[in-house]
Amino acid sequence: WSRLGPRERSGLLARDLPFLVWQLETLPHLQAVVCAGKTVSKELQARIHVDVEETGVMKRIRWWLGVAHFGARDLQIGGWNYPLDRPTGLGTAGEIALGEMFGAALL
Repeated sequence: WSRLGPRERSGLLARDLPFLVWQLETLPHLQAVVCAGKTVSKELQARIHVDVEETGVMKRIRWWLGVAHFGARDLQIGGWNYPLDRPTGLGTAGEIALGEMFGAALL
């Protein structure tokens, strides 16, 4: 994502985010969504109402957890700011801890 130019990023967001929102609103069996990056976290929160219930920091990772409401259905949703394939300062143990925290909160 970081290697794409601004025009490519804008085009992908304009084309793909409406489809993602449609999926989240329509598919009844979705239980949780994880946004693995700042852009998708920010853009998705701008398009659907998410009640962010918890935030935190682990080294370079700024994470959030919340709930999106679609009629009578609630969808657990969360994310963080950096893809985990980039240097985050977490190391293996930190990545496991992040995964366990998200697993417990979202499922």
